[in-house]
Amino acid sequence: MVISHKSLAVLKVWSIFVAAIFFACVKFKIQLINVVKRCRIRVLIDGINLVCRKLEQIFINRC
Repeated sequence: MVISHKSLAVLKVWSIFVAAIFFACVKFKIQLINVVKRCRIRVLIDGINLVCRKLEQIFINRC
């Protein structure tokens, strides 16, 4: 009986822990979406520049 009570307590702690992580992830995701909406164009430009630089490096190394 003691074992089942202990496992129940562990399960309860785990469920609270999982719920807290899930809530944190949802909140973080919402913040991330807001940031992405604001910075999308800048990030896209930075990403394109980064890809171009990488391609340049590869091309220069090949030649």
